[in-house]
Amino acid sequence: MAVTRRCPSCDRPNGPKFRACMYCGAPLEAGEAPSEPPTEELDPAARAERARALLDALTPKARSMMPPSALAKLEADIRAGEPAAPEDEPPPRPVTAPSTPTPAPPAPPEPDPSAADLPSANQEEGRGHFEAALLEALGRGGGPFGPRQVSWRLVLQPSASYREGLPWLRERLARITGLDLYTATQNLQRPVPSCIASNDHRPLLASMAQELADGGLLVELLERRVWARERLPLLVEDIEDLDADPLVLWLADGSWIRVARERLRVALVAEISPSRTKVPEVERSRLGLPVKPQRASLEDRFSPYIAMDLWVAGQKRPLRIRSSEFDFRRLGDEREFAATLNMRVLARRLSPAIGPVAVDDGFRRVPVLPGPLDREQGGSVKPGTVPRRAIDFTEYSILRGLALEPR
Repeated sequence: MAVTRRCPSCDRPNGPKFRACMYCGAPLEAGEAPSEPPTEELDPAARAERARALLDALTPKARSMMPPSALAKLEADIRAGEPAAPEDEPPPRPVTAPSTPTPAPPAPPEPDPSAADLPSANQEEGRGHFEAALLEALGRGGGPFGPRQVSWRLVLQPSASYREGLPWLRERLARITGLDLYTATQNLQRPVPSCIASNDHRPLLASMAQELADGGLLVELLERRVWARERLPLLVEDIEDLDADPLVLWLADGSWIRVARERLRVALVAEISPSRTKVPEVERSRLGLPVKPQRASLEDRFSPYIAMDLWVAGQKRPLRIRSSEFDFRRLGDEREFAATLNMRVLARRLSPAIGPVAVDDGFRRVPVLPGPLDREQGGSVKPGTVPRRAIDFTEYSILRGLALEPR
């Protein structure tokens, strides 16, 4: 409450600091001005509580309009009011109850027998252990040739001989597998392998496979991961001399292999590109402007490439040449600008004198199933993944190899 002094002449109130009346000018009696009440000093805990309440009450817009010094002062008050951590305080000793028996830890899950003796496969294609990454991917998820996570699959191989006996072959296929006539007809007319049954119990599918084989159908009974373990592709980095016979091919692991030209059976060609099932969302700033995504490094960027698998007679594993890893300067004047054309020129240069090697581009008819994106928003490959089209092409290539070299 303010303290006033009255004028001895006009009896009007004046402020405590005035020496003369502010109304009539008469001098006021000299006296000691009352001192202001002392400001209440708050302890650090109270200041911290008050500062925390002020900050919690601020909206984001109000916080952005406050001076940085004021915000820093409030945050300093909050930090000053926090209790200090005890120094050199010994940790509490655990209390044990000897009368209560300790439960036994749960038994670890049994490892997958099909993935035994394999190194870690959490690497993308082109890094780490390529074979382990492919084999792990071929045993999980779904694909264009049936579910890969089931124990057994029954796959029908394509053949031009089905056309003559289509009326009764579709009846037999539908009766044995339980498919309808339309689906059975579609499977018999497809130019690529198709999954007609899958189960976790082998005897049922083995009986189906035997009946279908007796009727003239080409079928493969595939066990999860085991069917592809000894047939994964060998990566080729270079060919010593394209005019030599036999050919000397250098592999990615530093070893080499000698192949006679007349033993080349077929060359499977495919374009491996990242799968996109949706357009990535564009991140925007507070003002509504698009934010430029972080640029991916060159070593993490995944670009499409052309792959060619060479199947050699008497060999279980194909020889894979990738346009991103092969030096096409070996072609000399025949080198083209496009990787697809270079692969076809390379297949012709590797062919024997009796005739060109057959080039199979049927993988382009294999559908792309919806699934997780191969790329993140920044354009880099997700860690721990193999491009899905590389997995699909590997599965297609091995199935084609089984048709060429029956087990």
